Amino acid sequence: MDKKIRIVYYVTDGITIGASSALAWYLHYTFLINYYIEIPSILFCSLLTCLIFIHLLLYKLYHLYDLKPASSGKTETLSICKANLMSICIMIFIKVLSRQNPYMFFISYTFFALFFAINMCTAIIIRKCVHRLRFSV
Repeated sequence: MDKKIRIVYYVTDGITIGASSALAWYLHYTFLINYYIEIPSILFCSLLTCLIFIHLLLYKLYHLYDLKPASSGKTETLSICKANLMSICIMIFIKVLSRQNPYMFFISYTFFALFFAINMCTAIIIRKCVHRLRFSV
């Protein structure tokens, strides 16, 4: 049972991160910039893969996949916040280091801020829903 719950956490977190980045990308280039830019799909796919990998690794480091029965909602929410802040810092560091790359021009700090806000809210909501399902069964 614990292994199935852990797999549910991995899958829901991956889907949440992917949907959050797609929504942030759409909002950023549709409403904030107001013009269409032909962005290579390989850039978005590599960014998405990097975001998912970094987030899942940080979630593991902050013990979000340990199925502790005594973990409270506050500590889990704090761990999600810490993991998201750390991942945004890592992504900004990568952007600063690779500023000579012409494709990094398309990825702005506003995108990171939108992604951070969307992903934080959705991750907390999805985690609470999975917790309710886990403890109701």
